Amino acid sequence: MSKRRRLGLIVVLGVAITAAAFFALRPREPVYLNRLLSFWFDQFNTTNRPQAATAIRQIGTNGIPFLLEKAKSKDGDTLYEKLYRTIYYKVPFGIKRRLPLPKPIENTYDYRVANTLQLLGPPAVPQLIDAMGNRHSKVRLAAVRVTRLIGPEANAAVPALAKLVNDSDGEVRVEAVLALRFMGPNKKLATQALIGALGDSDRGPKPGSTVYVKGNAARVLGEIGPQAQVAVPALTKLLSDTDPYAREEAAVALWRINHDTNVIPVLLAELEAANEAPRYGIILTAFGEMGPAAKPAVPAIMKTIRERRGMPNPHGIDIPEVALKALKKIDPDAPKDRE
Repeated sequence: MSKRRRLGLIVVLGVAITAAAFFALRPREPVYLNRLLSFWFDQFNTTNRPQAATAIRQIGTNGIPFLLEKAKSKDGDTLYEKLYRTIYYKVPFGIKRRLPLPKPIENTYDYRVANTLQLLGPPAVPQLIDAMGNRHSKVRLAAVRVTRLIGPEANAAVPALAKLVNDSDGEVRVEAVLALRFMGPNKKLATQALIGALGDSDRGPKPGSTVYVKGNAARVLGEIGPQAQVAVPALTKLLSDTDPYAREEAAVALWRINHDTNVIPVLLAELEAANEAPRYGIILTAFGEMGPAAKPAVPAIMKTIRERRGMPNPHGIDIPEVALKALKKIDPDAPKDRE
């Protein structure tokens, strides 16, 4: 046997041994009722969802590393499925019609990962906190989303979430801010991080995409209330932002933090310019919270009721109803006198 051939055999043997060691030493995928976790994960997206949920709960936190690994995939496809889809759409029609259709792309795959992990509840939180430091942005994103779904019982994650408010990935940043909303009183510990987020670029991970970090950070600061007094200067600066959502949320936050009625003209201007139901909802709800202090807004609210009555919107928000509720809190006599 030549020296070159011997060297080739040694290399092949080395690769084979390395591969065998990798598969032998890696953790074994958890099993329930003789079915791998991967099977139950796929079943969670079918009519067999209840049984799959039971199986995943029975497997418990041992399944977290495997589920987080799945988060790295963009759409859940295996390498074979990706390759088959690519080839399928390139072959001639005569051949294509004899082949099975490729698996449809699952656009909500990353949410399925999060919803599956949520089944494990508060016991999953320590591993989720660890995952927030993962180098893969999809893993960090999944961990943050699950934390939000678990809610206040995951409040030990607040320091980790506060760090992710400054993440390099825009989607992770906004999800971290959204998760803080659901962390109960402990979210006040993230006040400084949220103040920093008021200056976010709002650029998403895809070219031209927007993630609305600033507006959501302002909302969370408003929900913290008077304990977020330190945020007032930054929120006041945000009132002149180019994004109307950020301006509205900053104005509402300033009211919630220190009952500053100077924001009423700002909100009135935003109400006049509003063109989406959620924007109407934010502003009108804030006026309702202000009660009698918002009496200068009554004419504009009445105008909104008249102009928006019977007008459909894709968000399912009944704008006139929201306006009437606000009006009753501001001036109980106004609806019957001015409708």
